[in-house]
Amino acid sequence: MADKKNRTTIYQVAKEANVSLATVSRVINGKGNVNEETAKLVRDAIDKLGYIPSVLARGLATSYTTNIGIVLPSPNYVYINNIMAGMMDVCKIYGYSPLIFTFEDVEDAARAVDSVLASRVEGIVVFNSQLTSSDVAKFTKISLPVVIIGKDKLSIKNGLVDVDYVSELKRFINEEIKGGIKDIYFLKDPKKDWHMTNGYEEAIVSCVEKSKINLHIIEIADSYNVIYDYFKEKFSNQKPNHELYIATRDSLGTAVVNAGLDLGYSVPMDYEVMGIISTKNSIMSRPQMSSINVDLYEVGSIAMRMLTKMLTSIVNKKEFIFTTNYIKKETTKF
Repeated sequence: MADKKNRTTIYQVAKEANVSLATVSRVINGKGNVNEETAKLVRDAIDKLGYIPSVLARGLATSYTTNIGIVLPSPNYVYINNIMAGMMDVCKIYGYSPLIFTFEDVEDAARAVDSVLASRVEGIVVFNSQLTSSDVAKFTKISLPVVIIGKDKLSIKNGLVDVDYVSELKRFINEEIKGGIKDIYFLKDPKKDWHMTNGYEEAIVSCVEKSKINLHIIEIADSYNVIYDYFKEKFSNQKPNHELYIATRDSLGTAVVNAGLDLGYSVPMDYEVMGIISTKNSIMSRPQMSSINVDLYEVGSIAMRMLTKMLTSIVNKKEFIFTTNYIKKETTKF
């Protein structure tokens, strides 16, 4: 295999032939007006240097690249990895090159948006978990096709892919209320994925506001270790009393379960736990975590397929809403 460091570039070919990059690209693509003498200089330079034409060389002549911009939260999270895998596989099928821009918080998200808009891409897929309305509005001002995963679709020209977690979350909570639950604790990190988190909180509030349920909102860092330590101390000071704990993801719910189990309590007899977003963690945890399921790989795949259709102007539907289903496992009674 050739050493990448010694691989000939289009810039070296242009220098050898003493022509511009665009001229080299026109010769490679057989497009544009290049006289035979100049074309021969380019071909001779290619032969001499052993140059293999690249996507960049083709793009210079056509003003078209195969680059697709992907903006999403840090792939440290399993569910983001699943979504990204769906996007990447579709890019591979259709011959696109994904350029990934990740973010950790609101300020970082704004930077990622500016970066992708300044890059040379043909279209963009955005996972909108914590972009501000002004950040999303930037996508309405460009001519590129954009698909947004999540809420805040500001322009009809953009595609939208969303996941309806709320319907199943409400159904689950109403079953718990009928079963006699008295206290519900909702764990959230106000700095992470706040579009989704706020939607979950609104759903929980709407279910309990006309009941006698005590709702407790716990603002806590989006971290297994932080949550485990918090609840180990809480359960050490006060025995859980048949309350329900709802975490934004199954991995975080597992931290609540383990904290109590390590102190000798029983799930779901002493307390119940549900992690909203289901991943492989839900079946790897012991006991297995109850959660709300959707094929997140397919979410990413559909979003990217929608974008590829928008790129070719062959798109009949620019909105797709995934339904979900609640999966009862071993950490809840209903």
